[in-house]
Amino acid sequence: MASDQSRAIARVYAEALFGIAQEGEQSERVRQELHILAESIRGSGEWKTFLETPAIRREEKAATLKRVFGGTLSELVLDFLMVVARKDRLGLLCEMEQSFGNLEDEAAGRVQGVLVTAVELSKKERVRLAEQVSQVLRKTVTLESKVDPGILGGMVLRIEDTVMDGSVGRRLREYAEHLRRGAERALDVSQVLGE
Repeated sequence: MASDQSRAIARVYAEALFGIAQEGEQSERVRQELHILAESIRGSGEWKTFLETPAIRREEKAATLKRVFGGTLSELVLDFLMVVARKDRLGLLCEMEQSFGNLEDEAAGRVQGVLVTAVELSKKERVRLAEQVSQVLRKTVTLESKVDPGILGGMVLRIEDTVMDGSVGRRLREYAEHLRRGAERALDVSQVLGE
């Protein structure tokens, strides 16, 4: 799990790359290339170790990346990798890829959300719900659907930093808390009255 500081550093690098990519109208291509690169890192512990090991010189890392990805990645992404290697930040490439994707989504008015329901929704229901949320937010919303029988019914919707909890489980917890408070008040009153 990346620290807040790592995410902040990755965001700075991603913002720089995003600005250049937008100027050249290459942001979509750059995003795809970063995704391929990040997936290769996530899929191979050897790549991750190679990029993060301080015992391997920065120059050696840069040369290896150039040799492996030279014919695959655009010049812009390859140049970016060389800068990141010189600054010894290759261990943050996956966070940079995620930050770049977030920046592209923000610029395009897209947001990702997570929809949690007690039972699996049909594709038609998920699409309709995503359209409704998109209209309210005035952004294009893509929902990842998850099933959690523990919410009992209703749904929980998470978009960016906002959580909308319309689950039956939450309502039951609130009702139980309401009953508990009522019982505590009743006990307090009976003690005051000396009953």
